[in-house]
Amino acid sequence: MRQSTSDVFERMTPSRKLTLEECLEFAREDECVEVTPEVVRIRKVVLDQTERARSLSRTKKQNA
Repeated sequence: MRQSTSDVFERMTPSRKLTLEECLEFAREDECVEVTPEVVRIRKVVLDQTERARSLSRTKKQNA
């Protein structure tokens, strides 16, 4: 049997519908803007989270 308290629902905020210009202004330095005929989306350049953390720490060491 399942417990009634085991089901936890999380609310997610809906994605924003941005224009190309808005995406270019909204994107950070570690993100890129992908443009397809149907969609304009923002994504991280390095998709792996651990690799992003390593890259960030390397950048901080170089700038220090």
